[in-house]
Amino acid sequence: MHNNGIPGTQRTLICVNICRVAPSNSWLARVLLAGFLTIWLILAVAPVSRQDWLLENLLVLAAMPMLILTHHRLQFSDASCICLFAFFVLHTIGSHYTYSLVPFDRW
Repeated sequence: MHNNGIPGTQRTLICVNICRVAPSNSWLARVLLAGFLTIWLILAVAPVSRQDWLLENLLVLAAMPMLILTHHRLQFSDASCICLFAFFVLHTIGSHYTYSLVPFDRW
């Protein structure tokens, strides 16, 4: 094998540093969390079906505390945080109206 004069451990460190995705900024994650909680609270008022809303929000009620408690170990990139925020917001909108009744044509 040809190593281009770079010892094995240095090659590994270079690869790890190049392949690592920058962790999310703390302020962005906090802003997205505050925004999501605001949206969630607004949409928690008078959903179309309270039973469906509770069932569909089990994912949120399980995932949010887990993500908050492990945010130091699971460092997501800014793009990942934004994608998670978008998913949770769309999921919350769907659970408020129930997915089949979302008024997507009236927006």
